[in-house]
Amino acid sequence: MAVLPIAQIGEPVLRAPVKAVDLDQLQQAETQGFIDDLVETMRDACGAGLAANQVFRSWRICAIEVASNPRYPYKPNIDLTVLINPSIEPMTEERFDNYEGCLSVPNI
Repeated sequence: MAVLPIAQIGEPVLRAPVKAVDLDQLQQAETQGFIDDLVETMRDACGAGLAANQVFRSWRICAIEVASNPRYPYKPNIDLTVLINPSIEPMTEERFDNYEGCLSVPNI
């Protein structure tokens, strides 16, 4: 496993479309190794989540985990979850204002 470099704000990869991951690709050792590296990178940076494009891979994969995270001491724990080809659909019209940290936008 390896800690990968994290793309910082302004990197073109952060605005480029990402590619869906099919089952054959997901089953490849390279993809599984990448997921391990993604999780290790997120944990090393004390992140609560990290997407593949944030580590220069344009795939629709992300990892989420909150386990006594020093950056988010007020957040409940979330078990490690890896999402493949996630899609978000609002459940209601309700909205709220929130400041969010991002590993690609340091010190904010």
